[in-house]
Amino acid sequence: MTIATLPLSDHHDTNISQKEYSLLKCNPNEVKKRLNALKNYKVPLISMKKEGVVKFFYYLCIGKCSFMKEIIIDSLEGLKEVADEVITSLDGRNIVAFCGPMGAGKTTLISAIMEHLGSKDSVTSPTFALVNQYATSEGEAVYHFDFYRINRIEEVFDMGYEEYFYSGDLCLIEWPELIEDLLPEEAMKVKIEILSPTERRFTIDAIV
Repeated sequence: MTIATLPLSDHHDTNISQKEYSLLKCNPNEVKKRLNALKNYKVPLISMKKEGVVKFFYYLCIGKCSFMKEIIIDSLEGLKEVADEVITSLDGRNIVAFCGPMGAGKTTLISAIMEHLGSKDSVTSPTFALVNQYATSEGEAVYHFDFYRINRIEEVFDMGYEEYFYSGDLCLIEWPELIEDLLPEEAMKVKIEILSPTERRFTIDAIV
């Protein structure tokens, strides 16, 4: 089950007058493509405030918007859909922060993402090493971080985190809460909630 909820993102300035709004140059083909991109989302237009409606139509005419997309699974087989959604929703972003309690399945999801990317590497949580490096089927580097055991933020500086985060390579981060001040503003967030021993809810910061 997937549900998308607003608010739309502020990737574009939506503080515009009615006159300015009427002058937006809407390409019909682009509008149609963006509407098609929203088919998998249940956008509650009726419940949106006026500002939300303006943002929605501004998106249709001009640019991108973000949705918090939810996926609920009740078995490991469902992780394939989640991994696909994470990769699809990156939209040029290279930092993914996985938030969730111990045992929620962060490492398991990252393993599914690497499988989706065609990696043959064995995925394990770098609890003590802080970072593991994997390779996609295209030979591109992917960095997997686990900051659970850091005691001081200086440890993250000592490892040279900036070289990883700003390399353009995909960085998958467990326990990002512990380094929140160091995360780039555009970092993508994936929240994992435990609903039952077998059920998980994933909330993905998706951009369409």
